Amino acid sequence: MHGKSTGQKFSINPELVRQRVFERFYGTEDRTLPECISRAVGETVGGNHLQAALEVCQGSLRRLRQNGQKSWIDEKSANLAEARALEIWAKRAGLFILESEFNKPWEKGGKRGESEHQVYFDEKLQRWWKRNTLNFHNGTISSYLERLTAQIYLFPSLGPKLEGFTTFQGELMPVISQADIVGLCPGDEKVRESLIQRGFVEIYETGQGMAKAQQLAMHAGLKTRILGEQKRIGFYCEPLGLWLEDVHDENAKIAKGDVGVFDPVLFFVGELLRG
Repeated sequence: MHGKSTGQKFSINPELVRQRVFERFYGTEDRTLPECISRAVGETVGGNHLQAALEVCQGSLRRLRQNGQKSWIDEKSANLAEARALEIWAKRAGLFILESEFNKPWEKGGKRGESEHQVYFDEKLQRWWKRNTLNFHNGTISSYLERLTAQIYLFPSLGPKLEGFTTFQGELMPVISQADIVGLCPGDEKVRESLIQRGFVEIYETGQGMAKAQQLAMHAGLKTRILGEQKRIGFYCEPLGLWLEDVHDENAKIAKGDVGVFDPVLFFVGELLRG
């Protein structure tokens, strides 16, 4: 996973990233994860649940295509198919959490959370429980689950665990838990170096694309970094085809002697730097 720090920087149009994300989630081809990530996730506690849930999602989308749907599956149809299949699977597997069971500690804790997660802290287990609202994952549960797999692989010291699924206002939502990490904030430069050692390169946008880059950064809540007239909009790992946003010193900790990032925005986008 770790490679030599190269310090390379590339410029790219943010619209290309959006296009590749769209093609991956709503195109005609089945989505597969890199073997190294699947293997690493399978070795974690609860990792088999995560892999099984992704297989359920994959099967639901495959059935949509077999039933004569158009080549591109729209967001609403994709999420509905995944949610129906996952709810049936979760109930059979004992992974369905009643909405009232999540709501009780969440409400007792003051309904903590922002637009992405509804959160409460379990004092006994010393873990944070999060119900994800899917606001930043292309509207599909599988895109969020894929993000979890990449996060577990890249930052095992902060890796979340898929606990199951619940509902909120009629919508099926995944529930994860994460250990309460007490550690030092490493600082932006140390986070950057850690990502480069993991095989990432910095991606910048210049010239006429600056306005689009700023808009993308604001939408993602990304802290942009200015280098001359260049603005960093993300990181990209070519061997994994993985795009990374919203990573900075405020959502990183030094845990177990390593830099870990929690709640980053990760997407598998395939090839970006060639063609």
